[in-house]
Amino acid sequence: ESLPWQIHLRRHQSELTYGEVFAELVQDGQHPVLPIGLLRSSTGTNKPYVVTNPKSDTRLRENDLLFVLGDRRFGHAAYQEGLLPLSGKNGRGSPKARWSLAWDGSNAPTDPESTPPRQRRHMR
Repeated sequence: ESLPWQIHLRRHQSELTYGEVFAELVQDGQHPVLPIGLLRSSTGTNKPYVVTNPKSDTRLRENDLLFVLGDRRFGHAAYQEGLLPLSGKNGRGSPKARWSLAWDGSNAPTDPESTPPRQRRHMR
């Protein structure tokens, strides 16, 4: 079962092209995912925008977020690695928000161990 995830770039990916990161993510031996787009901050305004299926030569930026399709194991690994933007930790090692908006629209903790069992089944 594939779920949509929004993730930070890993440090080494911030100057790569979308095509290079795409290949890296779909060929990952442990947790392959399918990138489908990115969220990018605009240089001219304060409003970010979404790019679906960017051209392979699109140069990624440090503050880009990727949209990917992956299974629950990927989600758990991304949480452990600090790649989920609203998970309470991030890829740069500093804490962020403690709560994330769950896919069903309710506010739920993103740490599976602190989640009530009924909500936990939606997180794994």
